[in-house]
Amino acid sequence: MKILLVVVPLLSLGCATVDELPTQNEEAYNLYLEGNEIFRRSTSNIGGPSRAGERYWQAVQLDPEFGLAWAGLVRANVMLYFFGADRSDQRIQMAEDALQRAQEFAPDTPEVQSALGYYYYQGIGDYARAAQHFAEAQEGMPNNVDLYETRAYLYRRMGEFRQSVAAMERAIALDPMNFEQLAQQALTYEFLREYSEAEKLYDQILGVSPGNRVIRGRKEASIPLWRDGVSVAALGEPLAPCGPWQVALYTRDYDLALDVLRSWGSEEGAYSWALNQYVPIASFYGVTYALAGEMELADQYFQKARAHLEEALTANPGDHRLHIALGEALAGLGDSDGAVESARRALEIMPTSRDTLTGPRVHVDAIVRVFGPAGDADAAIEALDDYLAAPGEWSVEGLVPDPRLDSIREDPRFQTLVEKYRRTVEG
Repeated sequence: MKILLVVVPLLSLGCATVDELPTQNEEAYNLYLEGNEIFRRSTSNIGGPSRAGERYWQAVQLDPEFGLAWAGLVRANVMLYFFGADRSDQRIQMAEDALQRAQEFAPDTPEVQSALGYYYYQGIGDYARAAQHFAEAQEGMPNNVDLYETRAYLYRRMGEFRQSVAAMERAIALDPMNFEQLAQQALTYEFLREYSEAEKLYDQILGVSPGNRVIRGRKEASIPLWRDGVSVAALGEPLAPCGPWQVALYTRDYDLALDVLRSWGSEEGAYSWALNQYVPIASFYGVTYALAGEMELADQYFQKARAHLEEALTANPGDHRLHIALGEALAGLGDSDGAVESARRALEIMPTSRDTLTGPRVHVDAIVRVFGPAGDADAAIEALDDYLAAPGEWSVEGLVPDPRLDSIREDPRFQTLVEKYRRTVEG
């Protein structure tokens, strides 16, 4: 079988010549290259690692001493764990076993340093050690786009947003037609509340690919983050299905909000967005009916949501998303103390100090979905001040129209915060 040297440049593999190939088994090597290519081209946080992992596993079956394929398996396993496809201890053990083999058969290689970086980043959550290993790997693979991109993501979670911008700029320079990198750079600017920079990047992509519905959806879904007075028409067809519902809430058109929910086709299941948010469909109905003043219907849906969430928490007690969602349901049912306690549990599990990308999203969810509806003005205003003082996607202008904050809207402390964080120029 002919070796497919054209699939991934040798420079990115850390190999100088054909004589220095990391395995003598040509089929294993081709499978390894296929795994690398799947990672390079994949836009899925679950499908990509799963398919790539299959190729790496096939490669090590053909050559059990193929260290770089074992290193690839580390990355595949921890990504499946990190993005929620398999959060079991067994998945982490599989990554650790692969890492041991990689270190045994390919010591002192940049690929193994990279595998260590992924293990500490997405498996263990030790971002400082991950950053160290990624930097060492980059020295050996100076033109590896994936490493620059991954380091940009890591820096965001460490709160180093300017370093994230710089790392992603290097990745974009090496792969300027990678739309996902441009979109992720836009997200970083959103966290810096530099919304005009984010919009430029979305427009750059759409200038090349005007029919790209995903990117158009991301741009339109970002509008409520920073601008009040948005309309459903302004949002178009956003990537996040709850976008039109949320804008309908902002305009206080609850009949339209219910129409949006009915268009989803089912009252069962949940809206789940990777690591960030989990909302039973019943909760969307409960919130909408409560805001519309139809409390009997709201109560029915919140009861259904609570039952679903209590069962889910039995299986996954450490999932911060579920605690926020339960807090929302309890607030809707009038159990303010239970709601606030549940939200505080979520903030303990995922504080901003631990992860400056996911943490702020949990923080703003606690404010809007739990503290506000529960009527706990002290908790809501204190948390809002903390949120707006640090990087985060939402501006104060984007949050002000939300009717779920009506319980604190007339509080002088809330009005002071609005003036304190109001942007003097459009970001």
